[in-house]
Amino acid sequence: TLLIIPTVVTAQTPQCGTSEVMRTAMHKNGLEAPMAMGVMLGGRLMELWRNESSTTWSITITAFGSNGSRYLCIMAIGDNLQPIVWGIPELSLL
Repeated sequence: TLLIIPTVVTAQTPQCGTSEVMRTAMHKNGLEAPMAMGVMLGGRLMELWRNESSTTWSITITAFGSNGSRYLCIMAIGDNLQPIVWGIPELSLL
């Protein structure tokens, strides 16, 4: 089992826009791409994005409108994203 634990979080006011515009900006500006996703209660989509060449990450929430529209909000950003493999006794979550 692999768990990803971010170690630095930047609190911020969520930045929101249409899903298409926000996804394009995240790919273009931060070179981040989704690495994990899950469906939240209420049907919203949560995604964990990461930059392949650094340790930066973002968490986004996508809400779906009744007219088929999709709105994506960047809820958190951070640095130092590191994979943690369970079962290795040397690892510490401190």
